[in-house]
Amino acid sequence: MATSTSPYEWRPVEYMKQGSKAKFALLILNQPITDIPVFERLWENAAVKICADGGANRLHDLLLDRGLSFTPNIIHGDLDSLRSEVEQYYQDKPQPPIPSFASSSPSTSTVPTVEISKDPDQYSSDFTKCLKRLARFPEPMDVIALGGLGGRVDQGFSQVHHLYMASLNNLPGDGAEVEGASLSNPRKENQPITGRDKRYYHDAKSLMRGRDLYLYSEQSISFVLHPGQNKIYTPMSEGYLTENVGIIPVGKPAKITIEGFEWDVQDWPTEFGGQVSTSNHIRSDVLMVETNERVLFTLERTEGWS
Repeated sequence: MATSTSPYEWRPVEYMKQGSKAKFALLILNQPITDIPVFERLWENAAVKICADGGANRLHDLLLDRGLSFTPNIIHGDLDSLRSEVEQYYQDKPQPPIPSFASSSPSTSTVPTVEISKDPDQYSSDFTKCLKRLARFPEPMDVIALGGLGGRVDQGFSQVHHLYMASLNNLPGDGAEVEGASLSNPRKENQPITGRDKRYYHDAKSLMRGRDLYLYSEQSISFVLHPGQNKIYTPMSEGYLTENVGIIPVGKPAKITIEGFEWDVQDWPTEFGGQVSTSNHIRSDVLMVETNERVLFTLERTEGWS
């Protein structure tokens, strides 16, 4: 499974290092915020903070429950979950400053208030709507989605689904009438799109071009590896990660070759109903995964890091 191209590099813990220079947006989903130290570090490091609709309720709940006050730059989605008192609370609040590399507005002495914007498209989720909104910033930023996989099973699968769909390269542009797959309605590759569906097919390469997307859930960091060679930096001595790792074939059956694990394999077939690599262990600060299909990669965070 050798290729002539350089491996795609992933640095999943870079975003929660103190003083991180990583350029990223923090996307707060409508899930309980449980790991406060991780949340506070991500908030401190993020260039842009955006709440997906009811994610703003979760942010506001930190103020009510813990006395912690956080104001986002943007609240975006169809806004059907945003509580009225939360909207009123944030609508006149000044936004946190946005670094110059991410700002699309000329410098001014006037501090803008929180942007509360509605996207009425009922054929895409608030997760997708926020990725579209972030794509409007002038410079690409990685995206850290703060959500949960330990609550409702269907919502957990939905988040994994969006990680997978945002990694696809065969999705057409916003409004383009071409073949592909929808971020909210997956189809087989090259399956024609007809009728009203043409409006709702979005380009993952436009949404995530030049950016990486990670899901930070209660205990894990999850992301979808690209076909080909992937190089994942896992600095174990820094204390952010445990040894536990999984590689899950979420889209199609895959064949993987891995190095740097307790149980390395070569050209190993993996699929639901067959073999699945869970509970493997990290044995190197750099992991190599080569795959012929996209696979979900999961790392377990440590507790009590600083």
